[in-house]
Amino acid sequence: MRTAYFHEDDYCQVEVLPAAAADYCRSEMCRIDEFAEAHRAALVFTDMYMRCQAPIPLGAFGVTIEEMGAAVESLLPPFEQVLTGYSTRQEPCPSTAAWGDDDSGAVFAEVGDGGVIRAVWLSLNGIPPARVPHWSQALRAIPRAAELMIVDWNVGDVVPLSDESALSAYLNGYHAKPERAPDRGGREL
Repeated sequence: MRTAYFHEDDYCQVEVLPAAAADYCRSEMCRIDEFAEAHRAALVFTDMYMRCQAPIPLGAFGVTIEEMGAAVESLLPPFEQVLTGYSTRQEPCPSTAAWGDDDSGAVFAEVGDGGVIRAVWLSLNGIPPARVPHWSQALRAIPRAAELMIVDWNVGDVVPLSDESALSAYLNGYHAKPERAPDRGGREL
Protein backbone atom coordinates (compact mmCIF):
# COMPACT_ATOMS: atom_id res chain seq x y z
CA MET A 1 0.00 0.00 0.00
CA ARG A 2 1.42 3.39 -1.01
CA THR A 3 1.47 5.54 2.11
CA ALA A 4 2.27 9.24 2.44
CA TYR A 5 3.43 10.59 5.78
CA PHE A 6 3.72 14.17 6.97
CA HIS A 7 5.10 15.28 10.31
CA GLU A 8 2.39 17.13 12.22
CA ASP A 9 4.55 20.28 12.29
CA ASP A 10 4.61 20.35 8.47
CA TYR A 11 0.86 20.83 8.11
CA CYS A 12 0.40 23.89 5.84
CA GLN A 13 4.00 25.08 6.30
CA VAL A 14 4.37 25.02 2.51
CA GLU A 15 0.80 25.67 1.48
CA VAL A 16 -1.17 26.58 -1.60
CA LEU A 17 -3.32 29.69 -1.17
CA PRO A 18 -5.23 32.10 -3.39
CA ALA A 19 -2.79 34.50 -5.07
CA ALA A 20 -5.04 37.38 -3.97
CA ALA A 21 -3.64 36.84 -0.45
CA ALA A 22 -0.02 37.49 -1.52
CA ASP A 23 0.29 40.92 0.11
CA TYR A 24 -1.20 39.59 3.33
CA CYS A 25 1.25 36.65 3.34
CA ARG A 26 4.26 38.89 2.75
CA SER A 27 3.13 41.20 5.56
CA GLU A 28 2.58 38.26 7.87
CA MET A 29 6.06 36.96 7.06
CA CYS A 30 7.50 40.35 8.07
CA ARG A 31 5.52 40.29 11.33
CA ILE A 32 6.80 36.79 12.04
CA ASP A 33 10.41 37.83 11.45
CA GLU A 34 10.01 40.92 13.66
CA PHE A 35 8.43 38.82 16.40
CA ALA A 36 11.23 36.27 16.16
CA GLU A 37 13.88 38.94 16.49
CA ALA A 38 12.13 40.48 19.51
CA HIS A 39 11.90 37.08 21.24
CA ARG A 40 15.36 35.70 20.52
CA ALA A 41 17.36 34.69 23.60
CA ALA A 42 20.68 32.89 23.07
CA LEU A 43 19.82 29.45 21.70
CA VAL A 44 16.07 29.63 22.36
CA PHE A 45 13.08 31.88 21.84
CA THR A 46 10.96 33.29 24.62
CA ASP A 47 7.63 33.02 22.81
CA MET A 48 6.00 31.55 19.72
CA TYR A 49 4.14 33.46 17.02
CA MET A 50 0.90 31.90 15.87
CA ARG A 51 0.18 33.13 12.39
CA CYS A 52 -3.34 34.09 11.41
CA GLN A 53 -5.40 32.45 8.72
CA ALA A 54 -5.21 33.97 5.26
CA PRO A 55 -8.04 36.43 4.55
CA ILE A 56 -9.07 34.36 1.53
CA PRO A 57 -9.14 30.65 2.34
CA LEU A 58 -8.50 28.05 -0.32
CA GLY A 59 -11.87 26.48 0.49
CA ALA A 60 -13.59 29.59 -0.90
CA PHE A 61 -12.75 28.34 -4.40
CA GLY A 62 -14.98 25.29 -3.91
CA VAL A 63 -12.56 22.85 -5.58
CA THR A 64 -13.57 19.28 -4.77
CA ILE A 65 -11.37 16.32 -4.09
CA GLU A 66 -12.70 14.70 -7.27
CA GLU A 67 -11.61 17.72 -9.34
CA MET A 68 -8.20 17.73 -7.71
CA GLY A 69 -7.68 14.03 -8.28
CA ALA A 70 -8.75 14.25 -11.93
CA ALA A 71 -6.32 17.13 -12.47
CA VAL A 72 -3.18 15.69 -10.87
CA GLU A 73 -3.46 11.88 -10.89
CA SER A 74 -2.09 11.49 -14.41
CA LEU A 75 1.04 13.37 -13.27
CA LEU A 76 1.36 12.31 -9.65
CA PRO A 77 -0.01 8.94 -8.57
CA PRO A 78 -2.32 8.90 -5.55
CA PHE A 79 -1.30 7.49 -2.21
CA GLU A 80 -3.75 4.99 -0.77
CA GLN A 81 -3.20 6.08 2.83
CA VAL A 82 -2.08 9.27 4.57
CA LEU A 83 -0.48 9.24 8.01
CA THR A 84 0.67 12.01 10.32
CA GLY A 85 2.39 12.14 13.66
CA TYR A 86 5.71 12.81 15.32
CA SER A 87 8.66 10.74 16.45
CA THR A 88 7.49 7.12 16.24
CA ARG A 89 3.81 7.93 16.73
CA GLN A 90 1.70 7.76 13.55
CA GLU A 91 -2.03 7.94 12.96
CA PRO A 92 -4.24 7.87 9.86
CA CYS A 93 -5.71 11.04 8.35
CA PRO A 94 -9.02 9.90 6.86
CA SER A 95 -9.91 13.41 5.65
CA THR A 96 -6.63 13.90 3.79
CA ALA A 97 -5.64 12.72 0.31
CA ALA A 98 -2.16 12.81 -1.21
CA TRP A 99 -0.43 12.42 -4.55
CA GLY A 100 3.26 12.19 -5.31
CA ASP A 101 6.31 10.23 -6.25
CA ASP A 102 7.61 8.96 -2.93
CA ASP A 103 9.34 10.55 0.05
CA SER A 104 10.88 13.18 -2.24
CA GLY A 105 7.59 14.99 -2.70
CA ALA A 106 3.86 14.89 -2.11
CA VAL A 107 0.82 17.13 -2.48
CA PHE A 108 -1.62 16.83 0.42
CA ALA A 109 -5.25 17.96 0.38
CA GLU A 110 -7.48 18.20 3.43
CA VAL A 111 -11.10 17.57 2.55
CA GLY A 112 -14.05 19.19 4.28
CA ASP A 113 -17.83 19.09 3.96
CA GLY A 114 -19.18 18.10 0.57
CA GLY A 115 -15.76 16.96 -0.60
CA VAL A 116 -14.50 20.57 -0.85
CA ILE A 117 -10.78 20.99 -0.32
CA ARG A 118 -10.01 23.14 2.72
CA ALA A 119 -6.22 23.13 2.52
CA VAL A 120 -3.45 22.02 0.19
CA TRP A 121 0.15 21.76 1.30
CA LEU A 122 3.36 20.29 -0.04
CA SER A 123 6.04 18.06 1.35
CA LEU A 124 9.17 18.66 -0.70
CA ASN A 125 12.14 16.68 0.53
CA GLY A 126 14.57 16.92 -2.34
CA ILE A 127 12.86 16.64 -5.70
CA PRO A 128 15.52 15.30 -8.08
CA PRO A 129 16.52 17.91 -10.68
CA ALA A 130 15.24 15.71 -13.50
CA ARG A 131 11.76 15.68 -11.88
CA VAL A 132 11.46 19.48 -11.46
CA PRO A 133 9.75 20.04 -14.86
CA HIS A 134 7.32 17.21 -14.07
CA TRP A 135 6.52 18.66 -10.63
CA SER A 136 6.11 22.12 -12.09
CA GLN A 137 3.61 20.74 -14.58
CA ALA A 138 1.77 18.82 -11.85
CA LEU A 139 1.45 21.86 -9.58
CA ARG A 140 0.25 24.01 -12.47
CA ALA A 141 -2.40 21.33 -13.14
CA ILE A 142 -4.06 21.97 -9.77
CA PRO A 143 -7.55 23.35 -10.45
CA ARG A 144 -7.53 27.17 -10.67
CA ALA A 145 -3.73 27.19 -10.57
CA ALA A 146 -3.62 30.56 -12.36
CA GLU A 147 -5.22 32.03 -9.23
CA LEU A 148 -3.01 30.21 -6.71
CA MET A 149 0.43 30.50 -5.16
CA ILE A 150 2.78 28.50 -2.98
CA VAL A 151 3.43 30.12 0.38
CA ASP A 152 6.53 28.69 2.05
CA TRP A 153 6.26 29.91 5.62
CA ASN A 154 9.53 28.19 6.52
CA VAL A 155 11.72 30.37 4.32
CA GLY A 156 9.44 33.30 3.49
CA ASP A 157 8.81 32.55 -0.20
CA VAL A 158 5.65 33.38 -2.17
CA VAL A 159 5.58 31.75 -5.61
CA PRO A 160 2.67 32.15 -8.06
CA LEU A 161 1.77 28.85 -9.73
CA SER A 162 1.18 30.85 -12.92
CA ASP A 163 4.86 31.88 -13.07
CA GLU A 164 6.52 28.81 -14.57
CA SER A 165 10.09 30.13 -14.29
CA ALA A 166 9.66 31.20 -10.64
CA LEU A 167 8.05 27.86 -9.82
CA SER A 168 10.90 25.94 -11.47
CA ALA A 169 13.50 28.04 -9.64
CA TYR A 170 11.70 27.43 -6.35
CA LEU A 171 11.49 23.66 -6.93
CA ASN A 172 15.14 23.54 -8.04
CA GLY A 173 16.05 25.08 -4.68
CA TYR A 174 14.79 21.95 -2.95
CA HIS A 175 17.29 19.58 -4.49
CA ALA A 176 20.07 22.07 -3.82
CA LYS A 177 19.05 22.64 -0.18
CA PRO A 178 17.67 19.50 1.45
CA GLU A 179 17.36 21.31 4.78
CA ARG A 180 15.02 24.15 3.77
CA ALA A 181 13.85 25.26 7.22
CA PRO A 182 16.35 27.77 8.60
CA ASP A 183 16.06 29.08 12.12
CA ARG A 184 13.20 31.54 11.62
CA GLY A 185 12.77 32.27 15.27
CA GLY A 186 9.35 32.14 16.86
CA ARG A 187 7.78 31.17 13.54
CA GLU A 188 5.13 28.53 13.88
CA LEU A 189 6.75 25.29 12.79
